[in-house]
Amino acid sequence: MVDSSEKSLVLEAPKQLKSYKDSICQYLREAIANQQIKPSDCIQEKDIARQFGVSITTVSEAIRKTEGEGYLEVHANRWVTVKNISERVRPL
Repeated sequence: MVDSSEKSLVLEAPKQLKSYKDSICQYLREAIANQQIKPSDCIQEKDIARQFGVSITTVSEAIRKTEGEGYLEVHANRWVTVKNISERVRPL
């Protein structure tokens, strides 16, 4: 028989961990917002991959996602730049 005065242990579900892709997207957004990466800068996928210890494929996926959000522009020869703020901001 269980003593009713005992409180049952209630556990919270663990918070979902971010994927590497999402972490890289967040890093890029914050670096752009803080002007650590500027429109004139060229973003190197291999450098980000090395920094995060992930494959270039993971970085490419993050860049495509961030490009879709309007932060980056991927050029024909696969070099990546930050869009100018005037290109990212749409009139209301």
